[in-house]
Formats: sequence, C-alpha cells, structure tokens
Amino acid sequence: MTRKLPTSLRVAIIVILGALLGGAEGTENQPGSPEPAPAASSAARSILYYRDPGGAPFWSAGPRKDSEGRDYLPVYDDEEPPLAATPDRASAGAGQGRILYYRNPMGLADVSPIPK
Repeated sequence: MTRKLPTSLRVAIIVILGALLGGAEGTENQPGSPEPAPAASSAARSILYYRDPGGAPFWSAGPRKDSEGRDYLPVYDDEEPPLAATPDRASAGAGQGRILYYRNPMGLADVSPIPK
C-alpha cells in the first residue's frame, strides 16, 4: 500500500530539487547582465570602483549590494573613460589683458598689485 504525499509537500520537494540541480543554469545569460570577464584577463586588470547594477549614479569603493540584493558591478581600469583634459594656464589666459590690480572680494575699497 502506497501513500500519496500532500500536493503542497510534493511541490516544495520539486522546487527544492530544481533549485539544487539546475537553478544556476539560467542565471548566466539574462538580459541586462554583463558578460563575465575571462579569468586570465581579469587577474591582470585592476578594479577601480564598483557601480550600481541598475544604472543609478551610485558608486562604492568596495563590493556591496544594492537595496534589491544585487551585487555592485566592478569597473576595471581599462573600461573607465578618460577624464576631460584641463587647459593649461598659458592657453587659458591667452587673449585677455594684463591684470592691473586685485580688489577685495568683500566689497571693501582695498586694492593690491598682488593677490592677497
């Protein structure tokens, strides 16, 4: 004589077995998830910082999770776009006249030939 398990217990067992046996297969190539870097090239690259996985303007110096439990994504040194070049002082002052005197920024009648 065989006894049948309750339906809720059978469903729970199936869900647990499915998670143990094949749950990790579908997580690799979900839309929006970054491609994993090859192991050999990631060892030579250094992580600059971690960014929010949802695209929000949040960054972290170390690994952490967002409010939904997702891991922040590492940003490597070769992925970071270069910063805009700052103009040097010689080219910034070109085309302007010679400084005659410096005034007090607080509105006082104090002038000087050198900055104070």
